[in-house]
Order: sequence, then structure tokens, then C-alpha cells
Amino acid sequence: MKSNGKKKRYVRKGSRTERLVREKFGTDLESFLREKREQNYMTDAEIAELLGVHAGTIQKNREKYNIHFRLAGKRRQARDREIYERMRSGNYTLQAVGDMFGLTRERVRQIFKEYERKLNKNGHTNGNGSPHNGDSA
Repeated sequence: MKSNGKKKRYVRKGSRTERLVREKFGTDLESFLREKREQNYMTDAEIAELLGVHAGTIQKNREKYNIHFRLAGKRRQARDREIYERMRSGNYTLQAVGDMFGLTRERVRQIFKEYERKLNKNGHTNGNGSPHNGDSA
């Protein structure tokens, strides 16, 4: 058989993430993301860790498929408390916490301030009698 001198071109079928989901989970990326977000309540960061990709990749694909996500009730409270505790510890930056939860730095800052405001409004203290406002009284 003679070759006509042309090289065969490899045609990519979808992104690396799409191929990974198809190979590993046997479904398309859109269905996978919908299931993980809407039924399993997984964050972008959790899905990214499962797939071994960056959370930003998951966010971009979620936006591409118009998949929105709202945490409800206790799940949101637990997430907000975790964000507050991590930020209050001083061991994490806004970016680091945002990456953990699939949020922007600005959203992490807003959640921290709102949680702090709620604690102060309800008169909660940090154990030594001073309010949870970061001041040592």
C-alpha cells in the first residue's frame, strides 16, 4: 500500500476533562457535573480533586453548561462556619480558602464578614468572654 505522503491528523474529541470523565465514569461531562453539584452537593474544588484537575477548569465547564448551584440550609451553614474558622485562624489566605471551596477571594471575604456579623448580633463569644470580632478585649 502506497502512502500519499500526508500525515494522519489526530482529531481531538473534546477537552482533556471531557475525555477523562468519559473514560473514568462512562458519562458525558455535563451529566457528570450536574450529578455531582445537584445531587451530591460537591463544590468545584471537590470535583476537581476527584478528577485531578484545577477547580477553575470545573468552574469554566460548569459555566459552559449553565450549571448553577445553591447550597441549602445546613450544608451552607457548615461551609460558612468552616470558612469563618479557617480565616479566623490566620493560617489561610482568602485565595487558599477560595480554592478549597471553589469560591472567589471576594466571596470568601463576604462570607467571613457576614458570619462574623451574625455571631456578634447573636452575642456569641469566643470562649474568653470577648466577641468574635477579632479584637482582644
